[in-house]
Amino acid sequence: VTGGGGPVWYAAGFEINEADITVATVWKLTNGKVTETIPLAGGTRHTEARALAGSGGSLYAAGYEINANDKYIATVWKLADGETAETIPLSDGTRHAEACALAESGGSLYAAGRETNADGKDVATVWKLTNGGLTETIPLTDGSRNAEARAVIESKGSLYVAGSEYNTDRLPVATVWKLANGKVTETIPLAGGNRYTAARALIESKGSLYAAGFEYSGGFIATVWKLTAGSVQTIPLNGRSSYTFVTALIESGNSVYAAGTERSVDGYRAVTVAMVWRLTDGQVQTIPLVTRNWHIEATALIESRGSIYAAEDNGMVWKLTNGKVTETIPLPGGNRRGYAQAILPLEP
Repeated sequence: VTGGGGPVWYAAGFEINEADITVATVWKLTNGKVTETIPLAGGTRHTEARALAGSGGSLYAAGYEINANDKYIATVWKLADGETAETIPLSDGTRHAEACALAESGGSLYAAGRETNADGKDVATVWKLTNGGLTETIPLTDGSRNAEARAVIESKGSLYVAGSEYNTDRLPVATVWKLANGKVTETIPLAGGNRYTAARALIESKGSLYAAGFEYSGGFIATVWKLTAGSVQTIPLNGRSSYTFVTALIESGNSVYAAGTERSVDGYRAVTVAMVWRLTDGQVQTIPLVTRNWHIEATALIESRGSIYAAEDNGMVWKLTNGKVTETIPLPGGNRRGYAQAILPLEP
């Protein structure tokens, strides 16, 4: 996938059509402006795109489609020449499944998410695609307890997946799984299991892995976990709110940026802020994007030409330069409602 003449990047999510059906959608942006809107499905059944990746010169999006029996089908869409070239189901539609993340490794594409088993338990799952077709389904957990995968990256020939798995006390525990040659070789719990924790994002930075999500300690607290040589450091990003969490991470320069949401109560009114946190040498800077009186969150992050771009789930992209918001970019056109959940930069 290439762009020419200026910075090109793609955002993925969904739009709501006139029939109130969610339509998985990719937006192409050139020089900070939406130049193309690409629906991934016909709009007769609910679909949603949650992740983007480039592989073998093509663009792929991952998410789900709901079938005629109201079952979620984990789905990957391949794009070519500004339209959907192929729809690749990852599950058979007999039980719920959804894909939440994508990564390329060794010429194959990996999607991560969850699939419900015959006992009704969610199994954290990775699907492997080679040459545009599904070649392997890899369960990360044994299916005895609920689990989900929310992020996947490649590092030094291995895959790392972040998510959560319920323990015997029925509490979800933020977890990282390491895979090699299609097998889980290590399961790394990020917390002790005595409180609710979940990981939703994962990156590598300067020899360490960073996972991020939230933990519950009298309230939901946005949290980053740093993994270095087998040890785990827990970094709370904000303890003032009773409801904060992280959904995206990137590295830029000497800092790690996290995106998510923070909710607080102003009198009798709940106020929600789409938020970016900047973590540098253990110090946390908060960068609020927008405040609303209803649910809103920053869902994705990229770096492009010295600036940070954050997507927000109500159809806006925010440009940050030197730690400040300098531009807002609306994604949908007309009267459609758009919700962005992933961004992929394609530098010319």
